[in-house]
Amino acid sequence: MLKQKWNEIRKYFCIFFIGLGSVITSGITIQASINPPPSFIEQSDGGHMTSVGSHIEFFYQAILKSYDRRSETATYNIGQYFTVNYNYAEIMTDRVYLSNRLYNRKYIGDFTKYNGIRNPGVYQRDTWFETTLVSGTNYLMMEGQGGDAGTGDAVIRIHIPRFGHDPVVHGIDGEWTQGDISKGIRTWQSLYTDGARGNSEGNKQATSTGFFYSDEDEQPQRVASYVDVPISQNAAISEVAKQGNHGSWEIVNWKAMDNPGVYRIKCCTRDQAGNSACGYRYVNVKRRTYTVTFQDWDKTILKKEIVDQDACATPPADPQREGYHFSGWDLDYCEVKKDRIITAQYDPNTYTIQYLGNGATGGNTESTTHTYDVAKPLHPNGYVRSGYRFIRWNRKADDTGTAYQDEQIVKNLTAQDHDVIPLYAIWDQAPQILAQDRWFFEDEDIDDARLMEYVQAYDQEDGDLKHQVEITANTILPHTVGTYTITYQVMDSVAQLAQTTAIIHIVPRTPNAEEQSAYLRFIDSTYLNTLKPQSIWREDAYAQLLQQILSTPVQKEVWVLDEEAIRQIRQFNDTHDFSKESDEAFYTQFAHLRHSGGSE
Repeated sequence: MLKQKWNEIRKYFCIFFIGLGSVITSGITIQASINPPPSFIEQSDGGHMTSVGSHIEFFYQAILKSYDRRSETATYNIGQYFTVNYNYAEIMTDRVYLSNRLYNRKYIGDFTKYNGIRNPGVYQRDTWFETTLVSGTNYLMMEGQGGDAGTGDAVIRIHIPRFGHDPVVHGIDGEWTQGDISKGIRTWQSLYTDGARGNSEGNKQATSTGFFYSDEDEQPQRVASYVDVPISQNAAISEVAKQGNHGSWEIVNWKAMDNPGVYRIKCCTRDQAGNSACGYRYVNVKRRTYTVTFQDWDKTILKKEIVDQDACATPPADPQREGYHFSGWDLDYCEVKKDRIITAQYDPNTYTIQYLGNGATGGNTESTTHTYDVAKPLHPNGYVRSGYRFIRWNRKADDTGTAYQDEQIVKNLTAQDHDVIPLYAIWDQAPQILAQDRWFFEDEDIDDARLMEYVQAYDQEDGDLKHQVEITANTILPHTVGTYTITYQVMDSVAQLAQTTAIIHIVPRTPNAEEQSAYLRFIDSTYLNTLKPQSIWREDAYAQLLQQILSTPVQKEVWVLDEEAIRQIRQFNDTHDFSKESDEAFYTQFAHLRHSGGSE
């Protein structure tokens, strides 16, 4: 029964709408290129179920009343009916709005007939609203104002054809940089064109980018803004919006584009026939960035980083420099507002030189503190050592390391901070010189060669110095019996002197009885420990000379003596002195008793 009634109502309205449309269009000559707007439109909200199990569905109708092609307008009657099924339902007001190129949500009226509790059935609202639509797309928006299951919500879209063609707004996307507006680089004109540079008039050249305009009827080719044609002269920015985190758009003031983000700029224009159109361009405002360069003391690039304005750069790991320790950077790397070159800073390392006596018997030398890359003299030696002369410093006690002269100016003995460098005093022992007392006959010629025969000189560092011994004093009166002195001197490689004095006896050819007594003693290394504690050969100088002589390889001689030979040697010693001639006579007489052997 209910369904049959609904079909009858629907049939009635369809016949009414079609008939009305035929009347309206009968007096108009429609050009083939222009299609008239629809004569009848019906739109359902899709239906709703209420909490009490009823089903409600709202239907909206638009019936063409009149259409004027030349004025590009059409008048429609707007109506509504609804159905209730299964159970009762509460009905609330439905409100109608119109949006098109002239209006944004223009209020048309309310449907209120049959508001309240309604049992199942079909209900036609008794109010019809008349509204005029303009060229372009028109939106009739039906919005329910509440209710158990809500009242209807639907949109009827009606396009009214234009007498001419709409213009087209071409938006060219752009890219700005943070702070361009406040710096005067961008102005309001930059919303139309990207070429503006601090000029309130902007860049009005046709080559500038931003918005371009065209119209099939009056301007087929695209033209830039501010060109002397109506569509560009009528252009205006109508909206600036910023994109949110989830893609939504928020209307903002154009100066908000000083900040990073994506912005949508809406520009609209109108042609000579009054047709209008809008278009968009998107501008990506990038963060202003700067280059922060970290460099070492020698301008070696350690790191380059692109940093957002007012952000902080990330410095590299602390650099290393020989002889120095890193102390920081010369500039701050936060709140960056321009390109920066930041240089590593260093403090020089310091180290201590410690002076060691290395066998010194007295004195002291204080340590000194040195700075890397700064030349500074060594502290003068204050140590002393008995029997030695200080000659230099050395990094090793045995003088095998790096040597330094006293008070030498030094630099960079180490690169390690707070290091301690030991320097050892190097000593040179004075040379030793030995000379024997000598006896000569008064008729002998005594020259320097004979006086040097039994002189020995030795230096711990330079070795044998016998050939460098000199006679510096001599009181001898040739061929004159008496006792005289002679002084010998030797100098080593570091100019240390040693002297000794020997006694020279000049005696007559015929010796006195007292002078005939002589004592000889022979010793080798095997019997050194038999020397008496008070023996002169235990003194330092004699002990060194004795050690030198015993360590010198000599030809070993073996003498075979029987009792008779011993008697003859004793007799020879009783009748001869200790001269060179006596030695020669001894060897001549007794050479047959000698047998040569190895060396020792």
